[in-house]
Amino acid sequence: MVCSFVSGFVSRLLKPPIETVATIKLLAGMVAYPATYLAWVFLAGRLAGPLAAGTTALVLPVLGFVALAWIHRRQEVWEDVKLFFRVIRRPRLRERLAERRAALAAELDALGAEWSEALAERRRLERSSGGETPR
Repeated sequence: MVCSFVSGFVSRLLKPPIETVATIKLLAGMVAYPATYLAWVFLAGRLAGPLAAGTTALVLPVLGFVALAWIHRRQEVWEDVKLFFRVIRRPRLRERLAERRAALAAELDALGAEWSEALAERRRLERSSGGETPR
C-alpha cells in the first residue's frame, strides 16, 4: 500500500508527459518495493532478533502473493455477497434462479450425453476403418 502511494506520489511530483507516467511509476516501484521489504526485515530483526528477520524475509513474498490474489478476488466476493443478500430478501427471485439453474443443468446434461455419443461413434468408426479418422 505504501509502495503504491510512493509510486503515484513520485509520478505526480515529477509531472512527466503522459507517455512516461507508467515508466516513472515502474521505476519508483522498483526502488520502493525492495526498500520496504528491507525495512520490514530490518525492523523484525531489530525488534525480535535474527530468527524473526529470517522468518520475515521468507514470509513477506508469500504474503505479497496472497494479497495480490485477494485484491483480484475481492470484487468477485463482494458481488457474490450482494447477490446472496438480494436473493435471501426476495423469495420469488430465488425460485426463478433455481428454475434457471435446473434448466441449465438439464441442458448441460443433454449436451454432455450428446457429446459422449458422438465421441463413442467416432471411436467406433476409427476402429472399423483401421485407425483412420473420417473427416
